[in-house]
Amino acid sequence: MVKEITTEVLANAIDATKKTVRIVENDDTFRLDLPNGKQYYTVVNKIASNDDNQLNAMAIAPVNEDGTTDYNNVAIVYAGTNMPNETGKSGFGSAVNAFNGNISEEYKQAEKFLNQTQKKVAQKGVSITDVAGFSQSGGYMMKMAGEHGQKFGFRTTSFDDWGKNQFNTLTYDEQQWLKKNPEFLIRYQNDSWANASGRDRKYGTVSQISGAGFGEHSTLAKYFDGDTLNLDRLAKDGIFAPNMTLEQAKLAAKVWAKKNSKFNPLANDKSEAKKRVEEYLELYGKYAKGNANLTALKSTTDKGITNLQKSIAGASGSKKSNYV
Repeated sequence: MVKEITTEVLANAIDATKKTVRIVENDDTFRLDLPNGKQYYTVVNKIASNDDNQLNAMAIAPVNEDGTTDYNNVAIVYAGTNMPNETGKSGFGSAVNAFNGNISEEYKQAEKFLNQTQKKVAQKGVSITDVAGFSQSGGYMMKMAGEHGQKFGFRTTSFDDWGKNQFNTLTYDEQQWLKKNPEFLIRYQNDSWANASGRDRKYGTVSQISGAGFGEHSTLAKYFDGDTLNLDRLAKDGIFAPNMTLEQAKLAAKVWAKKNSKFNPLANDKSEAKKRVEEYLELYGKYAKGNANLTALKSTTDKGITNLQKSIAGASGSKKSNYV
């Protein structure tokens, strides 16, 4: 049975990366504790920040029930900015670079790690299926998709990306490809302080998350079920997301109004909730007729990736020749 690496796994793996890369070695197994149970993964490759390097990343593959590793699904996850109080080189300088509209200097390290991993998994006759990043690394996922996603056929996901209009870091050909293939870059953007980085909401497939709060700069890992956002769970926490029904939007608005009344004792909860429901339409345009979630997006993305991989294999004579 094939174990796909879902968005839920990507988000949780990113959250675990900084700790995991310091306590495991390549080919070791580690555990992710997900809401539906424990899942085990093999560390295919890893890099940990040190005095000369700010990058924390790992390539992972799921472990089957019989203990073997499923190399048909390999994901690379890049952690967020290495902080001054964390081991290794601080990533603040390159974060400022991204804020100014340039590609993060960390991208070179990330690209090198990607190519090393591609070469390693190609020896097993497979390729990377997913690449994901958060915050600063989420920002350069756009470049990663444009430069390498179209070449190797992997899906790219960014969580609350940081960086001013990263579309300008792409070449003209990469820009045109991304415009034609937005499903290859899936972006989840919170209404956190990362909004202040001047990022765009135009390129790729963008899901705006509203109501999480200014301080909620995170992957929002706890809200994913597989490849979909759990809209009921979000609504109960007062958070808006695309594809909500009117009932879910009303619940989210009610919870949001109650939370925010703590900061404004003169506010009327019912009145504020009503205004908030109207804001949903301003943000997303319409309510879903049913709990559609993001299943359609996943189906479209998988179809696009399959077609691209067939095209790559046809052009090269064999998929393996792209990686050696």
